[in-house]
Amino acid sequence: MIMTNIRELRLLVDLGDDIRKIAKIAFSNSDASLYFFPYAPHGKYYYGGRHMDEVEFKDKVTFTDDLFSDQTPKLSIHETGQVHIKAKDSIAGPVFISPLSDWRGQHIASVSIDSFSSLSEFRGSISDEGLEIDHVIPVDEVVKSGRLVFFLAGDREAFEEPNCRLVVRMARPTIMNPIYVGIQPKAQVALSEIDLGGITVLAGWNAATEPSEGVNFLYIRGI
Repeated sequence: MIMTNIRELRLLVDLGDDIRKIAKIAFSNSDASLYFFPYAPHGKYYYGGRHMDEVEFKDKVTFTDDLFSDQTPKLSIHETGQVHIKAKDSIAGPVFISPLSDWRGQHIASVSIDSFSSLSEFRGSISDEGLEIDHVIPVDEVVKSGRLVFFLAGDREAFEEPNCRLVVRMARPTIMNPIYVGIQPKAQVALSEIDLGGITVLAGWNAATEPSEGVNFLYIRGI
């Protein structure tokens, strides 16, 4: 599915008997920047930056050592390649990646859910038209956890993941060619006990180039 001319995309998961909220992705109207807003189950957020020697993203992070907010932080990936997180009067970053028009389908961000049952329930009506769209992802009852992997291509709809469930096309006056964002859900082993845990957003590594001395990235942890 390819979406165009949208401003906000709310990502939801259908557990069969109810729908839960994962995150909202917003798209700038003036350029090709995009913004991530995770839905924390209990409205508590920790955020900051990390460095890793290899691009494995297997790390033990003591989130409570970093910045805290009881308001939803915004993780911004700007068209220019600047990535930062803002909440209230505090900021994490920036880190710098290649301009988005230089990306060729690489993995640019992830949203990981510890357990689907820990997410907040969605109450309201589903919007499937207009500038603000809801996209519901069904999951089998045996799947208890998952992550959303985001890919970005600055020249054509071609990603490292060849069969993305959802693609957003961004045509803006600041870029010569449209930028494409591919979104692919993936099942994973539950990262916490059922009904416990939270949600984690990661972004800011420069997969458009080969890292020589590890990678820096930013995160939001919502619980």
